Amino acid sequence: MAFTPATNQVLPLQDTTSQDTTLQDTNGRIYNVLPDSPLGQGGQGEVLRVAEDKYLAIKLAFTRDPQEIQAYQAHVRALRFLPLSPQLRLSMPIAILQDRAGYVMRLLGSMQPLGRLMPNENKDLDNVPLPEWLLHSIGDGDIAKSHKALAQYNATGGLRLRLNLLLQIAELLGTLHAQGLLFADLSPNNVYISKGATPEVWLIDVDNICYEDSNQSHFYTPKYGAPELVLGQGINSQNSDAFSFALLAFELLTMLKPFEGKAADSADFEENAGIEFSWILDPNDHSNNVAPSELMMLPFFLSRPLFDLFAQTFEDGKTKPSLRPPLWLWRYALSSTLDVTVQCPHCGMSWVFTEHPDSLTCPFCDAQLLLLTAQCHGSLLYVHECVQEPFYLPTRLFTPVNTMADTPCLQVTLLENQHLRFALCDVKREFIWAFAGQGQHALNSVVSEFAVPLQALQEHELILQCTTDLIWQVSFTVMGSA
Repeated sequence: MAFTPATNQVLPLQDTTSQDTTLQDTNGRIYNVLPDSPLGQGGQGEVLRVAEDKYLAIKLAFTRDPQEIQAYQAHVRALRFLPLSPQLRLSMPIAILQDRAGYVMRLLGSMQPLGRLMPNENKDLDNVPLPEWLLHSIGDGDIAKSHKALAQYNATGGLRLRLNLLLQIAELLGTLHAQGLLFADLSPNNVYISKGATPEVWLIDVDNICYEDSNQSHFYTPKYGAPELVLGQGINSQNSDAFSFALLAFELLTMLKPFEGKAADSADFEENAGIEFSWILDPNDHSNNVAPSELMMLPFFLSRPLFDLFAQTFEDGKTKPSLRPPLWLWRYALSSTLDVTVQCPHCGMSWVFTEHPDSLTCPFCDAQLLLLTAQCHGSLLYVHECVQEPFYLPTRLFTPVNTMADTPCLQVTLLENQHLRFALCDVKREFIWAFAGQGQHALNSVVSEFAVPLQALQEHELILQCTTDLIWQVSFTVMGSA
């Protein structure tokens, strides 16, 4: 049974827990916390920094009632009996607070909340420097907020990073859902990411995780709650998790909130989350649409599969939770979109590739592109810019039904002699490769790499097939110029 406060209602973010600076766990350890600079706030409580240890944080619930504290502590103790694999990146409780509804959790020292990537959540947006390519596109006049947002979008990893992060969130939530569990209260405040070239996603505020059929709570963070929670007409469920995920994903990818249109401008959005309005891209109800100028970037940041999932969630799924796409569909759409995302080596912007006459030119800085593309039976599977820094082909391109389909199988590098080198990441796998109409060659533990001239790839198709998992042949070509 999930912990449920007596009010059984979401608590406003302004209702802080206390100004305590010293807390103690049931083992007697003392923690000095920083209540004036919380790491995050949600529908139930807040996460506070531990002053003396950057690898620890404390979750405090919004309650002082002795009975609720006792119930909360019992619920946190029960988390250890849930079927949660240690490999799942969940910041689990390591100690329970004494005389308070809260617990101690472990964090990576370099982690930051996902909200830092969202212009609407970033309070330092005015201090973001504009890159040269964006300054040229502004011309005379004031620098619009949208330009600052785009600069921040680019500086924080762009589309490719955001798709990677959302794919990890979908994987975590999907794993919980597959075990009959739900997360509840998903928001940018309880998703944390590590820094570095390949950031990892961790979920905090895990004390709401429970079996769906045992749950009776309806927690949510304002602006990220499903309609049935906001309106007090339902309880947390896997379907409400899916709606919160869609809200978070749409904002992270597009820099827009799906229900903040012209009809919601005068509403108290903090309280009602705009749920009574149509979403901003509703084709049948234009009352809450946004200005066309705000939608100019959408074709670059949303693929058709992703758009269809958002539309299904925010239209029919808005009032009928059972019609919301499950997390495994989001995972598939995110991975297929990531596979056709291109990043400009010159300006750093990334976007969803579409095959049109201008596709070999960066739409942001007009730089010429050199792209490796992969197709199967005429369908585009993969696009990546050819660069000297190695990049990796995912196993799913060759074996889409493989359970390890997201693992890298081939490393690709542009060599200084204008060759592309393909090298095995896992010598247990074996491939055959050939140019169309020519003899086949093996790629295995004996011969683990090969290099082919760019010119040959521009003139002929390179056929690759994984022989350890015979599914289909993939054709590679190079388009454009360096």
